Amino acid sequence: MSPIPYDDSTPIPARIPMIFRQLLKAKRMNNRILILEKAFYIGQLIEEELTLAQRTLVKTTLSEYYYRVCVWTYCIFEVPGIQQIYRTKNASLTLISRLKAPEYRKLASMGLSLIDATRDTLAYESLNAQL
Repeated sequence: MSPIPYDDSTPIPARIPMIFRQLLKAKRMNNRILILEKAFYIGQLIEEELTLAQRTLVKTTLSEYYYRVCVWTYCIFEVPGIQQIYRTKNASLTLISRLKAPEYRKLASMGLSLIDATRDTLAYESLNAQL
């Protein structure tokens, strides 16, 4: 797994163009996993770090395609984590971009279901331990 592609001292709005250049380089090298990884990090910054005004500015930096596919990539892999990207066989930005909104929502919600299932399992195990 690659290290986080930015230094914490880099201002948040400057991180996205820097990672996007890395994504384009990975695309030129035809490295599917690295492309997904960089898209994940861009999506994470957009979803977790940027203000509404900064998001609007990023939309002028990234095309609509890359903005959406990066956010969707992050939301799909947010719960299982970036490690899941390394276990994929066919996932790609093209595949993610071709998802219909209901398909995307189903994939993104599957991660939330995993959290609920884990929480329920832990609660069940805790209850059994008390009995």
